[in-house]
Amino acid sequence: MSHPDFPGQPQRPQRESFGMEIGIALMSIIVAGVLLLIGGLIFNWAAKPTPTPVHDNNQDPTVSKYRRVGFEIGRDNENRIQVITTPNPLLVTNKDLALLTGLPDLIVLDLRETQISDEALTHLTDLPSLEQLYLGGSVRTDTEPTLFHARFTDAAIDPVVKLTTLKILSLAKTDIGDEAVQKLPALTNLEVLFLLGTQVTDDSVEALSQMKSLKELYLQETAVTPEGLAQLRAALPETEILPLDESDAGDGS
Repeated sequence: MSHPDFPGQPQRPQRESFGMEIGIALMSIIVAGVLLLIGGLIFNWAAKPTPTPVHDNNQDPTVSKYRRVGFEIGRDNENRIQVITTPNPLLVTNKDLALLTGLPDLIVLDLRETQISDEALTHLTDLPSLEQLYLGGSVRTDTEPTLFHARFTDAAIDPVVKLTTLKILSLAKTDIGDEAVQKLPALTNLEVLFLLGTQVTDDSVEALSQMKSLKELYLQETAVTPEGLAQLRAALPETEILPLDESDAGDGS
């Protein structure tokens, strides 16, 4: 044991200084760990490649041109316009359809619930690839159920029947009637025809019976009678014709 009277002898360390040394050692370990963590983060950030900017369709002039008037376009990998829809149908006017003239690769055109009229359809020319055309439909509200009813009449059909590549045609919820249907057999590739909610009657049965390419025919909410449906089923045995229950036929306006 050291003694204060013998200065040459080493003295035992005090308990307080020993604890301080342990604390300093622990702090050094913690600081070293934090520095390693920060260094790893910096390395990962530096090694990470710069992300490629994503193209913003809002800056695409073609997209903007169509979107301004209520259209939305879909394009293939070669940037060809193949689909046009109307997510904002009330923006679309007759003159806006001039944008649709001469789109050689357009396959689908959906104009449902727009306020365009017969005159607008004269712009539907030079569309050699068009297979699906949707003209019908309406936006209905409780207070004004017919405010946005599609305004097409029999006069609209002339430019439509020139689109001989059509496979699907919807005229649902329009004022199309028997006069227009007489011209539909010109669409020899048509497979699906929507006439529900139109002015069609039994006077259209003969013309519809000529459309042998049809796979589906929708006549709900028309004035076609059970007898008319029976004639159609006899003439088009391979076609699914709705309404299936002939007792539901003839309840249209």
